[in-house]
Order: sequence, then structure tokens, then C-alpha cells
Amino acid sequence: DFDKKLSHVNRGASSMKALDGSGPSAGFDTMAEDLDQLKYDVGELKDLLSNNKGEVNHIRRIVLACERDMEDFTAALDAVNV
Repeated sequence: DFDKKLSHVNRGASSMKALDGSGPSAGFDTMAEDLDQLKYDVGELKDLLSNNKGEVNHIRRIVLACERDMEDFTAALDAVNV
């Protein structure tokens, strides 16, 4: 993951060149760099979403455990108050 970020930063630094339209391939190079940037950003979003999904599932498990404990506590109180 670190190597992917480092190569992305290196690509960004190499794209810092003058935009003088010095050839027909200048537009294609820019488009290819923009596409690489988009691919990298989409990858970052996928990583963030998968991390958040794991955290949400963990929180759901905690909430369900709390609900079960509360039901047990309520049942114990009802048994005492009979």
C-alpha cells in the first residue's frame, strides 16, 4: 500500500512539466495521467469503504450484545419484583 502511494506521488511530480502543447501526444499524456489519478482515488475510496464497513459491523455486534444484556437485566429485575 505504501509503495502504491509512493508511485502515485512520483507520477504527480513527473507530471509537473510545461503545458506548451509541444506535440500531439501531450493531450494523451495528460489524459493518461488523469486516468491514473482517478484509478488511485477510486482505490483509496474502496479502502476507506471497506475499513468503514468493518467498523460498522463491529459496532453492530457491540449494540446487539448490549441489547441482550439489557434483556437479561430486565428479566432479572422482573423476577425480583414478582
